[in-house]
Amino acid sequence: MRAYSLRHLADSTLRHDLQQLVIIDRGTTARLIAHIAEFIARRLYLEDGHGSMYDYCVGELKMAEDVACRRIRAARAARRFPLIFEALADGRIHLTGISLLAPHLTEENAAELLAAGFHKTKREIQLLIAARFP
Repeated sequence: MRAYSLRHLADSTLRHDLQQLVIIDRGTTARLIAHIAEFIARRLYLEDGHGSMYDYCVGELKMAEDVACRRIRAARAARRFPLIFEALADGRIHLTGISLLAPHLTEENAAELLAAGFHKTKREIQLLIAARFP
């Protein structure tokens, strides 16, 4: 329980630790997405008795439904457009942004559309999509 009580930390330490944990989380998320993408490509969820990757994520990995959907959509998009892995890892874009942009990505527009979504909030990405795909 002590690991979760942070009252003893100085403000500067708490600030630093929080920033470092976000960096670690982004890298972990990118690696998780890469694993999901490869798991889908190999269809390993079938060997484990699940009819889909979604069922595997929810049933086996105990992800919430919306978490599973977002990660699977990001994994499929990142497999097609590997730039997504690095952009997730370094914080240029978040999973929600990838999930919103994924249905609109093509070979012709992916680099430009992803770049347009970098460092944007969910709302800003929604507006970007609405402007480009009315």
